[in-house]
Amino acid sequence: MAQDDVDKSGGRSRRGRATREKILSAAEDLVARHGPDGFQLQQVTDALGITPPALYNHFKDREDLVAQIAENGGRMLAEIMRRGPDEDVLTSLRRNARRYVAFLIEHPAHARIILSDLARRGTTGWRGLAASNIAIRERMSAAFEAAQERGEIRAVPLEAYLQALYIGSAAAAVWTDYEDLEDHREGRDSPPLTSISAADLERLQDQAEDLVVRLLSPELGEISE
Repeated sequence: MAQDDVDKSGGRSRRGRATREKILSAAEDLVARHGPDGFQLQQVTDALGITPPALYNHFKDREDLVAQIAENGGRMLAEIMRRGPDEDVLTSLRRNARRYVAFLIEHPAHARIILSDLARRGTTGWRGLAASNIAIRERMSAAFEAAQERGEIRAVPLEAYLQALYIGSAAAAVWTDYEDLEDHREGRDSPPLTSISAADLERLQDQAEDLVVRLLSPELGEISE
């Protein structure tokens, strides 16, 4: 193997890392189209023009591949959904609801994984998604409880809130009418799967924010016009 293909730590070669990322990207597109249980690994290898052993060098099976997609999504969400330094909890949750919807629209595979995970509860679930959910709950728990004690938000269990917002938003994203586009994704070889208008995205974001207000506002806020 050429020296340039090996990183300084002696880990996976640059070429190997690039192949892994291409596999994840192709699989994510297939999950967005067919769901996490609706595609075959051969579709990934055919799309990339690689052999099955090249795929199995990085992922042991389809479950492992989908779990990694879910884990990547969890890391992205952790970066997106943060509270501002001087932001009250309710304002932060309203803003993050909008960011969450935008994320699901931009990454429809994750919306389908979330809904599939709901149906799979009691079986194996997607380990990457489960890990990211645990991290989000742990990060939110203290602030959520403190805000309730101060009367800033209503006394709603954190788990109930997350289920209502996260699963409801995922369902809305999956059921949204998309339009196929001809333009290419920035930095991607394949065209985007789907898109919605800016007005439709804002409508979905408004609905998610309104849900937060209805669930958590001490004044039981009204739906915005």
